[in-house]
Amino acid sequence: MIKRIINKFIAYLVAQSLAFMSMPVYAVNNDITSVNQQNIQLVDKTAEKDEVFSRVITPTDSARLEYMGVILDIPKGAVDQVLSITIEKLNSIEMLPGTMTNSTGGAIGYRFGPHGTQFKKDILVSLPFDKAIAESETALSNLFTYFYNDVTKQWERLERVSVDKENYLVTSRTNHFTDMINTTLQLPELPQGIDFNLNSIKDLKAADPTEGVPRIKGLSANNNGTASFQIPLRIPQ
Repeated sequence: MIKRIINKFIAYLVAQSLAFMSMPVYAVNNDITSVNQQNIQLVDKTAEKDEVFSRVITPTDSARLEYMGVILDIPKGAVDQVLSITIEKLNSIEMLPGTMTNSTGGAIGYRFGPHGTQFKKDILVSLPFDKAIAESETALSNLFTYFYNDVTKQWERLERVSVDKENYLVTSRTNHFTDMINTTLQLPELPQGIDFNLNSIKDLKAADPTEGVPRIKGLSANNNGTASFQIPLRIPQ
C-alpha cells in the first residue's frame, strides 16, 4: 500500500517537471518575460520610442510618400539603389536666428533620412505650416522651408515652389535630406497713425527769441555821477 502511494507521488512529480520544462520562454529586446498558459505578455521596448515613418523606394519607380501632413514627391531615377526613406517628428531643433519665427505645423520640425542622402534628381518636399498665419499675406510672402546645414551650422532656405493656403502646405525643391522646418521673418512693427487737427495749433503763442536770456539791470545815473548795472548769473543746479 505504502509502495503504491510512493509510486503515484513520484509519477506526479515527474509529470509536473515535464510540464514546466515544456513551457515556452520569450525574449524580446533582451528582456525575458514571465509566461503562463493562461496569459502571455510580451514587453516591447520599441513601442516606447517616437513613431518613425519608413518606406522603401527603388530607382525605377517614382514615389509619393505622405506622413502626418508631410508629403515627399520623388521622381523616377532620383536614387541609384533601393533606399529606405524615413520621416520623423522632432521634439527640438537647432537654435534659430532672432529674425526667424518657427511656423511649422504638426511638430517643431521634421527629420528626413537617411540623414545626408543626396539625390540624383531634385525632389519636392511639402511641409505643413501654422494655420494661424494663413490669413496674413505678409507672413505668407515671407514663409519658406529651411534646412539645417551640418557643415555651416546654419539654417538655409530652400527654393520655394508654392504655398497652398487651403491645405496649409509649403512645397519646396531639394536634392538632399536633413532636418527641415517652416519659418517666417519677424518684421518690425509699423508706426501707428495719429489724428491731426489743423485747428489744434491756433492757440499756440509765437516763439520769443529772448526767452531765457539774462537781461541787464541798471545803467542809470546816481548821485556820484557814475552809472552801474547788473547781469544775473545763473548757476546750473
